[in-house]
Amino acid sequence: MGRADSRASDISARDLRLTALSGPKHRHRADSRSSRLSQSGRSNRQRNSSFVSNFGVNRHRKESNALSTITEHWNLPDDQFGSPFSDFDAQEQPLREQLQRGLDIINEHTSKLKEIEDAVTSAMSEVWGYWADPVQLYLHPAERVDVQDMIKTDNELFNKVLTVFAVLCDEISELKVTVEDNFYPALIMFGQPQFGDESDPKPGDEELYIGRMLPFFQDVSNFVDRCNAITINMLHQLASLYQSFQKLWKSTFKLVHLHPVFDALGSLLEVMITIDAIVLDNPSIVTAWDKYKRMMQYVRADPARYNITVDKVKQFERLLHEENNEAYITTFAGFIDGVMEEEVVENLCKDVENDLRLHIHSVHLDHMDAPNPKSEDFKVLHYYLNLRPIRLYGKMLDLRQRVTHYLENTFYNLTTVALHDWKTYGEMRNLANDKYGLSLADNHLPMGSLDQGLDILQIMRNIQIFVARYNYNLNQQFFLERRSDKGSRHLNSINIHSIASSIRTHGMGIMNTTVNFTYQFLTKKFDIFSQFLFDEYIKSYLQREKRWYRKHRDDKDVDNKYPYDRAFQFNKDIRKLGVSDSGKTFLDQFRVLITEIGNALGYVRMVFDALHWFEEVTKKYQEEEALYIQKQAERDARKKEQAARKQKETTAELIDDEEEVHTLQMTAKRIELNRREFDLLDWSLNGARIFFKD
Repeated sequence: MGRADSRASDISARDLRLTALSGPKHRHRADSRSSRLSQSGRSNRQRNSSFVSNFGVNRHRKESNALSTITEHWNLPDDQFGSPFSDFDAQEQPLREQLQRGLDIINEHTSKLKEIEDAVTSAMSEVWGYWADPVQLYLHPAERVDVQDMIKTDNELFNKVLTVFAVLCDEISELKVTVEDNFYPALIMFGQPQFGDESDPKPGDEELYIGRMLPFFQDVSNFVDRCNAITINMLHQLASLYQSFQKLWKSTFKLVHLHPVFDALGSLLEVMITIDAIVLDNPSIVTAWDKYKRMMQYVRADPARYNITVDKVKQFERLLHEENNEAYITTFAGFIDGVMEEEVVENLCKDVENDLRLHIHSVHLDHMDAPNPKSEDFKVLHYYLNLRPIRLYGKMLDLRQRVTHYLENTFYNLTTVALHDWKTYGEMRNLANDKYGLSLADNHLPMGSLDQGLDILQIMRNIQIFVARYNYNLNQQFFLERRSDKGSRHLNSINIHSIASSIRTHGMGIMNTTVNFTYQFLTKKFDIFSQFLFDEYIKSYLQREKRWYRKHRDDKDVDNKYPYDRAFQFNKDIRKLGVSDSGKTFLDQFRVLITEIGNALGYVRMVFDALHWFEEVTKKYQEEEALYIQKQAERDARKKEQAARKQKETTAELIDDEEEVHTLQMTAKRIELNRREFDLLDWSLNGARIFFKD
């Protein structure tokens, strides 16, 4: 019993000492790190171990006494348990022990809460030893200030522009942080084995890697699309701002240097280039992706085995479809060519053509004035034409050559449509050379005329229309159209050369048919001619004028000449007989009849003249051909003669050569015989020496 009382008093005293250590003025905080370093000295024991003490400075504050007050009230004094000399109740002792254990747990928990509270709300000046903690936390402060609140000037347009660029720059910064934290490490480490694992990947592992990383690659694709959209938006904003004709540029942004905007744009381009470089430098991505796409063939062949439907397989294959890099380049090059063609080349060609046309029309037309560069919005186009050829994806774009080709094509087409405007387009061609230095080729079109008349068959089949619509020039031997069609600005003409061309096309047999058609037409016209002359009314007027002329032809006023007054009066009298719907009298219709008869006769005459001309041309051609054949035969004869002469000379030379060869051969034989005779003589002399020895 005495030991139990002393144990209870010891526990109570220990609780009181713990409570006294947590006083309001001289309480020292300690954690596991300070307890481990308590042996290094008193100064180290004073160091605070709060994990947030690295981010502030020390400030004096009033400590709360709430927990200490609670613990002091919860600790039971020693006099409540009784001393060894007091009466002791054995039944209350277990209850007090359990109560004291609960109080110990509560006091310990309260002290820990107090330490945490002191660590969180402690002074910020104490620097903790980062070498001693295994975990380091970095808390980035988040700004809660809007861009609109930070940009406030007197110029509202300036505020709006800077707000747009600031938002774009902030988003670029966020994208850069995102790609550095999430995408770069995963792309770089894709396909890399674990540390210490040097074995090759098993079959199917690469397909499994791609399957697991498909959501990640989809996020990368979305990220790249977002980067492209922001790049386009940034370029559009800069392009709309940096324009010399913009009032905002002239008034505000001409002297403003947007260096952060260009730095942000460069950072965004750097991000996209880095992603491309990482993907290209990591062969595991390309290899695994190809194997995964090849695996989809087995899935397409047996969808039920993989628990998937055919429609989902097709949809998934469309998502996995990837164009070739060359196709991307070709598509982009076509897009660039289309933009250059639509925005630059076509507009430049049309502007040059309109400028030349306005200059020429201002000279020939009185109601148009020459363009004044001071009063009008005058476009300076020669800077574009003086540019060097631009290289675009292996192609050369020469603006000067394109404009030259466009003007040549346009002038040629318009001249063929309206030959009467040949002079206008010729002047425009010369002006293009003088003003822009464009050397346009000649279109080689006829100046105001076209040597292609009507065909003789068409004239023969429509002889009545031809003689009514054409007039015949007797001196120069050609037909000219009397009046053109409504809206037409040219007249057709027929001469001997056009009819000769038709004869050359159809042959000589067309002559008889032409004469027969014309004869039948003249038969009808002469019948009408006779009926008109033998008409009683016309004949009576003519007889009257005939009698008057015979009676007064010797007068001094007449002098054997029918006067104009009588002729006018005769026309008036004929008009009294009647007028046609077109306002023509009988005499006017008779005059038209005579003109048609004359045109028909002139047509036959011109056909025969064309035939004679064609025969003369044919005869001349035949003579020239015969002369050419004769000269060719003479030339061939001379060549044969020269060849025969050369052959004879060659034969004679060969004969002389043979004689020389034969002479040389005979001389060689004689030399050989003489050499043999000399050898025999030498041998004989050598044999005779034996007999003449001493």
